[in-house]
Amino acid sequence: MTTVDATTTFVRKLVAEWSGSSPVTVQHLPYGHNSISFDVTLPKARVIVRTHPDPHVFRWTLHNLEVLRGLGLPVPRVLLYDLEPSRYPFAYLVLERFPGRDLGYELASMTPVQMDAVAKAVMDAQSCVSSLPSAGGYGYVGIDEPGNRTTWDDVLDDIMVLSERTLAPHFALTGARVREALESEQHYFASVSPTCFLDDLTTKNVIVDAGELTGFVDFDCVCYGDPLLHLGLTQTAVTSDADERSLHYVHALFELASLTAGERRIVDLYSALFGVEFLRDRPELNEWSARLLGAIDNWLKP
Repeated sequence: MTTVDATTTFVRKLVAEWSGSSPVTVQHLPYGHNSISFDVTLPKARVIVRTHPDPHVFRWTLHNLEVLRGLGLPVPRVLLYDLEPSRYPFAYLVLERFPGRDLGYELASMTPVQMDAVAKAVMDAQSCVSSLPSAGGYGYVGIDEPGNRTTWDDVLDDIMVLSERTLAPHFALTGARVREALESEQHYFASVSPTCFLDDLTTKNVIVDAGELTGFVDFDCVCYGDPLLHLGLTQTAVTSDADERSLHYVHALFELASLTAGERRIVDLYSALFGVEFLRDRPELNEWSARLLGAIDNWLKP
């Protein structure tokens, strides 16, 4: 029995005990690097169940959701939780489920007007959280927590080093070029203040139903640093999906951000950084990697 199969069995049991009804379906969700998550259908409701064997992963989640809800962001209500693997071999959260799917599944069928509206909602959310005070430091932590890195460059170096350690040899030259480009922007990185932003509102965690935003999900941490990083990751994610129409969404984000030429250069550099990360995770030489390598080349152009 796989880890997912075993967890599915436990999730079915815990939801039945909590709700008093046997789940109709328990579907494993493909997104979610930090947890094994499920879409659970009950006779009269649907919920999301997020699980992880290490309760440390969820140490900031409840607080983050409370703060974000207080700012007016559409985040899910927590219906049940256990942050200690006591009754089950994992910590878990049972959450309100928003109608729809992750943006990445929906972009190809959305109109430009719908993309514009979702882009505005995302950028409005980023504007809200940017007003939250920093406790000092940079990196991926909980809201109100001090960052775990001294400089913004340290955060970027963490991302790059992780990719470099396991990057396939045939992508090594591309990795070296991105490393060199990062080193050429040290002056800019030194000027970045630790601004709070939602790092993973990209083509996932933005829930869309029939072209309309229904909510934002998955806030185990936020990031303190340069909010342009979010734009770079979104550009990489949309580009990797190979639907050129969907790039309208990226351009809408850029327009709302009122990027200067210098900022656009930084966003492209961040996209190249995440492009290397994507290549690390999918090391095969194929049409997909060739397309992403071409995009990285374009992003690195002066």
